[in-house]
Amino acid sequence: MNARGSAALALLAVFAAACGEKKPPVAPPAAPPARTEAALRAFQEAEKAIRTGKTSQAAQFYREAVDADPAFFLAWARWHELSRATGNGDAARTEFQRRLSAAPEDPLWLTLNAIADPAGREERIRKAIALAPGFAWAHYALAETLVEAKRADEALRAAERALQIDPGNGLFHLQRASALLWADRPRDAREETRRAKELLPEDERPFVIEAQALLDENNLDGAIGQLEEAVRLAPAAASPRAVLCDLRVKRGTAHLAEFQRHFSERHFGAAQRAAEEGAGLLEAAVRENPEHPGAKKYLPMAEGAAAAAALGRAGAASEARETADLIAACTEAAGWLAKAASRLPSGESADYVADGFLKLGGLRMTAAQAQRTAGGPEAGRAQDLAALAAFESCLVLRPGSTTAARMAEELRQALGR
Repeated sequence: MNARGSAALALLAVFAAACGEKKPPVAPPAAPPARTEAALRAFQEAEKAIRTGKTSQAAQFYREAVDADPAFFLAWARWHELSRATGNGDAARTEFQRRLSAAPEDPLWLTLNAIADPAGREERIRKAIALAPGFAWAHYALAETLVEAKRADEALRAAERALQIDPGNGLFHLQRASALLWADRPRDAREETRRAKELLPEDERPFVIEAQALLDENNLDGAIGQLEEAVRLAPAAASPRAVLCDLRVKRGTAHLAEFQRHFSERHFGAAQRAAEEGAGLLEAAVRENPEHPGAKKYLPMAEGAAAAAALGRAGAASEARETADLIAACTEAAGWLAKAASRLPSGESADYVADGFLKLGGLRMTAAQAQRTAGGPEAGRAQDLAALAAFESCLVLRPGSTTAARMAEELRQALGR
């Protein structure tokens, strides 16, 4: 398991999904059915609230769930996670310790206390299991603890024991997927996340785990797709959003390398597709985080690359005397150059953008001349005006360009401006 697994697995403690909670075999007396239904409804509302960033509301709903059903392990655990994330972890620890003092042999409180206080966690969870071997949540908590300790094989056995007790629990399948991931079995982990997705249709975490498995298989595009779905399900999940942003930048820069290879081989269509795909990913990263240094740096480069490929196509069309294709490619290039120029900080220039405008102006003039040859002296004026605009854009970025200045002046005279 590489270092990326640590970041992905850290996400798992932040967002969980509503699932059909089963009662531990040894726990406080079961609540009446009506109260159990109320507890599940409150829990589901809490999950909706936390996914949209309404943490105070989520905390209230979690407490409603455990008030309605004191044996609701997952609601207690989620309340503890939320309390800790919002800087109030002592409240959960105090609550669990108070209840454990009143019932020191209860596996429910033994397990929750172990979760809330890492000191001696594994020993206390194993004590809960010894007292109640059929308490599936203790096996689940043990698996999570062993994953954190990087004891993947033991974690896998604990997760599988939880599944033996409750095979329909999606979170147990998800825990097994985590263990498989740490055991360097990404393909098996992905298979397990698919089962978890079926059981937890509103849970973003199976997508996070599958994204990590795909990364371990060097499938960056697949990982991005999984994280996009995770963010859709849990828009307030900051960590998946940050990881997704980083992956988009990584994939976007990889597209730039693809562009360079195709461009050097004069495969301008393939080069433009690679550049445009890279620009799309980098633009999405900038929308997510306008201050992401990689996205800010590489987005104008990708847009400039798309322009360069379009200009390459325009040059080829000019050589083939295909005027319509020449003009179409110039129009595409102009759009990409304008985007790239708009990304540059005020007062900052970039040679590749200035060079692009200079080349665009020359190709526009070629198109204008071809139109005049075919249609008479008045034809081509629109292309001359577009050429003038390109030279002027070049001069904004590179005021000392004598070529751009000379060509712009010639065009102004020819156009009577």
